[in-house]
Amino acid sequence: VLLTRWKNNGYITPSNHRSLLYSEGSLPRAYGLPKVHKPECPFRLIVSSVDSPLYQLALFLHKTMIKSFPTAHSFLENSFELIKKLENVQLDINYKLISLDVISLFTNIPIDLAIESVSNRWEYIEGNTDLPKSEFLLAVTMVLNSTFFTFNNIVYRQLYGTPMGSPLSPIIADIVMQDIENRALNSINF
Repeated sequence: VLLTRWKNNGYITPSNHRSLLYSEGSLPRAYGLPKVHKPECPFRLIVSSVDSPLYQLALFLHKTMIKSFPTAHSFLENSFELIKKLENVQLDINYKLISLDVISLFTNIPIDLAIESVSNRWEYIEGNTDLPKSEFLLAVTMVLNSTFFTFNNIVYRQLYGTPMGSPLSPIIADIVMQDIENRALNSINF
């Protein structure tokens, strides 16, 4: 219904409609990858949504957002870039450098916070889509709330957070973390 409405209103081409309208496929499948760098080698749950009904829509939304957003001022490609940036920095002896790690990032992002982060960036998105804001946010909400997957032939539903394995989840995690970082930094007096 959503995609047909988009096509009928001219938001997407008939060709895009065909590529996004995917009724075949299967539910995302879960498997575990060992975290060999951690004590006791716990497993990281991976949910592969490739070939699932909403995969193409999630990919479409991801591609639209990734080309829309400017790079965050605090973004680092890798640890080598961090070292390069710190080479000529002189820190006071009393300063401390800290690094933060979010445990289970995707599964700890509230959907309402994710939607708020996307909505607050509409000024960047709107130039890269013909969809109105309400339709774009509806599609993002639909993908983020579609959290069913299978494991050992049993169907489960992830109850909280963004769907693991969705192409949309990484960009959502990035922008939510940017918002949290900005709020935290704005609350500190330097």
